[in-house]
Amino acid sequence: MMSTVKETPILFKPEFIRMLPWSGGDGTKGQTRRLMKPQPKACVESFKKSMCPRHHLPQLPIRWPGPHGNIIETTTNDMPVKCPYGGPGDLLYVKEGLYNDFGAVGYQHDNATLPMSNWCWEQNTLSPICMPTGAARIWLKIVSVRAERIQDISEGDAMVEGVSGHFDVVESGPHGATAVSDYRTGFKHMWTEIYGATGPESWDANPWVWAISFKEARP
Repeated sequence: MMSTVKETPILFKPEFIRMLPWSGGDGTKGQTRRLMKPQPKACVESFKKSMCPRHHLPQLPIRWPGPHGNIIETTTNDMPVKCPYGGPGDLLYVKEGLYNDFGAVGYQHDNATLPMSNWCWEQNTLSPICMPTGAARIWLKIVSVRAERIQDISEGDAMVEGVSGHFDVVESGPHGATAVSDYRTGFKHMWTEIYGATGPESWDANPWVWAISFKEARP
């Protein structure tokens, strides 16, 4: 029995599109982390009971990978949670904003033109989330999927996420101070900008995420 390849849309911030592995990117971004929804019940209840915003939630016992593919199975009474983006071998297509300039249709990211003669929207710009599948030009192939807590990200993985390093100055002998790049701290700052400094999705709450590695999906 042949397995069916899943095709799933995904959104990236504009500054990350040029880092993706495709003909118009430099390939420096090869991972993305997406919140697990819903979060395992034990994590949510532990956060609600905590009075301290810096409370680190206990590790939730899981079995990974589950017997049904991209699923984590907890040892609590939670239902198994499946990654909505698919698993190794499945495809992701990136949704981008479009514009219509007197019949000339293109991508907002880099103004590249798109052969689309049937612009059926009233406005002259289209949000990325509304982009039709047929307009997708960036296709990614999933290499691996992991279930982990957001604070489990390593320095190497943070660099592959495409974030800018956070520079700390340290003393280094007779040659004076040296700036050292810390990508993990840079990733933490990016996560906080998106999800806030407090709440169940914040860095300090340490939520479960899907860590997805990908490469260019060549034809």
